[in-house]
Amino acid sequence: MATFPNSLYETPEEWLREFFDKVDLVRIYKKTVETLHYRELNPDWERPVVMYGIRKTHHKCIKKQEIAVIIDLMPWQDRARMAETHWYKIIYKRPATDLEWDEMKLKKPTRRYWIWSYFIEKGWAEERIVSHIIKDDIAEYGLSCDHGKRLLHAFEKFIGRKLKLDCSYTSIQSLI
Repeated sequence: MATFPNSLYETPEEWLREFFDKVDLVRIYKKTVETLHYRELNPDWERPVVMYGIRKTHHKCIKKQEIAVIIDLMPWQDRARMAETHWYKIIYKRPATDLEWDEMKLKKPTRRYWIWSYFIEKGWAEERIVSHIIKDDIAEYGLSCDHGKRLLHAFEKFIGRKLKLDCSYTSIQSLI
C-alpha cells in the first residue's frame, strides 16, 4: 500500500481521525447557529464600527503619542489581534453612519481597519485634535452634538483634565 504524502500518517484515515480529535465540531456548529440567529435579528450586522482611541506606548518602538480614529470594517470576525486590544486604548465606539458606510462600500476595502492618525505634538495638541475630530464628525457625517459631547467627555476622562476646544466651528460652540 502506498504511503500518505504526509510522513506523519500512514493513511488518510489516520490523518482524518486526528483531525476530528482536534476539532470541536459541536462548538463550531453552536457558534454558527448563534451567528445566523444574530444576523436574522440584526439586519445591519455587517455595519462597520467607528472607534476613537489613543495609541498604547508600551512597545519600545512607539515613541510618539497618537490619537486615532479607527474604522473596523469587519467587526463580526474574531481575531487574535484587534485594534481595540493590541494597538490602541479605545475610549469611545459607535456604529458607522449610513454616509460613512456608503463611502466605504464605494472604495471596496481589502483591509480590516482604516486608521486616521493624529500625532500629539506642539502644533497639534490634544485640544486641536479632538476639536478637529468632533467638527469632522458633526459637519461631514451629520452626527448630533450629543455625540460630540459624549466623545469630548470620553477624551476628558481618559486624559484626566478638561479640554479647551477650538470654538471657531459653530457646531462645536454648542458643546461648550
